[in-house]
Amino acid sequence: MSKFFGIVALGLLLWLANSERAAAQGENGTRGNSPYTRYGMGTLYGLNQFPVQFSAGALSNTYADGYQMNMQNPAALGSLRYTSFELGGYYQRNVMRESSNSSFGQFVGNDGNISYLSLGFPINRTWERRNAIKRDTTKRERTPIQWGMSFSLSPHSRVAYDVAVTRQLDGIGEVLYNYIGQGTRFRVNWGNGFKYKNFAIGANVGFIFGNVTERSVVDFKDSTYVFAYDEAVVRSSFARGLVFDLGAMHTFRFKGGAPVKGKAAPDYLLRIGASASLGGSLSTSSDKLTERYGTYYGRDTVLNEQEQAGTIKMPITLGGGISFGRENRWQLGLNYAYTGWSQYSDSQRTGETLENSRLLSFGGEWTPQGENRDSYLKRITYRAGAFYGKDGRVIQTANSELLPLQKYGINFGFTFPIETRVKSALSEVVILSFGAAHLGFEFGYLGHPDLIQERYFQLNVGFTINDDKWFKRTKFR
Repeated sequence: MSKFFGIVALGLLLWLANSERAAAQGENGTRGNSPYTRYGMGTLYGLNQFPVQFSAGALSNTYADGYQMNMQNPAALGSLRYTSFELGGYYQRNVMRESSNSSFGQFVGNDGNISYLSLGFPINRTWERRNAIKRDTTKRERTPIQWGMSFSLSPHSRVAYDVAVTRQLDGIGEVLYNYIGQGTRFRVNWGNGFKYKNFAIGANVGFIFGNVTERSVVDFKDSTYVFAYDEAVVRSSFARGLVFDLGAMHTFRFKGGAPVKGKAAPDYLLRIGASASLGGSLSTSSDKLTERYGTYYGRDTVLNEQEQAGTIKMPITLGGGISFGRENRWQLGLNYAYTGWSQYSDSQRTGETLENSRLLSFGGEWTPQGENRDSYLKRITYRAGAFYGKDGRVIQTANSELLPLQKYGINFGFTFPIETRVKSALSEVVILSFGAAHLGFEFGYLGHPDLIQERYFQLNVGFTINDDKWFKRTKFR
């Protein structure tokens, strides 16, 4: 297992490193290029980059599994039965076009990075006690609380844009405006989930940190203004702070019917889940440098501010979902998420307009026969989903019209069990599963018909390694 994991991890890291070098394009060094990341906190990743949440986002509040984690709703950690180490990365390609009456044309951007690195495990093993009680009826039966815990590192938000606009101004001539931004903020997360019978609650404590650098340049291109001063403003801001999430989930079980070939039929499950990000504040430390320069003049520093303290007020996010399916077979779900971006503010940046965002998603997963030892294809899990909503960023046009951004798309994916075959004491061939490989695909749209329209494709690759030896008491016989 260790050799396999080492090979997989090394290959993934080499691929991601090559993706970053390939995506670094343009003289300003920006990797992917999305003009809308200039607003708000940029592109948000959150905790939904894990395989299930990415490939079938409608299950993000109701998915609970003994082998894989669900960080979006920490209540699901109470269902973990095996230590789960998960590693994933992504590649995104987006094509940008402006409205039909513009000469903007088309631009293609590429981006890639690590999506998540996480470790989750059960603290206690209540199911073993229940099995022991069934074998020894003299033991007093009780239902203890099952406790699961996780640690993870993932990107929280990303800024990556490089936009050049040339305008013809009356009495001045041709002027070039260049806006450049790059940076990633990360989230270190500690999650805990507690499950009692069919009800579970959980909480996340996250620490967000990272730096974003933005540069604005005004360049007078007309020869009439060859003696004019060009101007460059560079702002670098480092943010850090704690955020908190809460989650709850309840499962209703319905008998699956009469036994088939002596085996009990899988139960039907109805799950209701909800999660909330409580917002909070991030502390910022910003440096701002304003310079003027020209063809016939030296460089003059107009403003040089160092370590200016500020605050970012994070919005509250509420989410809820419902799913129905058959245990270890299939499930369908519906999920809704709301973020109060109108309450967002950055004391170092003014003049931004954000509105509350909404996202509705529908999807599900299907495993034909997870216990079938004769057909590998029947042990694969297939997922698909779709989403539609309104982004929180609002763009102001030249005539002061405010246009909200739309977001919609489809996604699908697969989970492939990683298995090995061994011989038992009776020389029978037994298939042992110790993890899974995940593939997720998304085709989406972000923009407005009267603005730049982004159509993107994203590939997610992930690996899960499971083990059941953690926190297990050793016995000598």
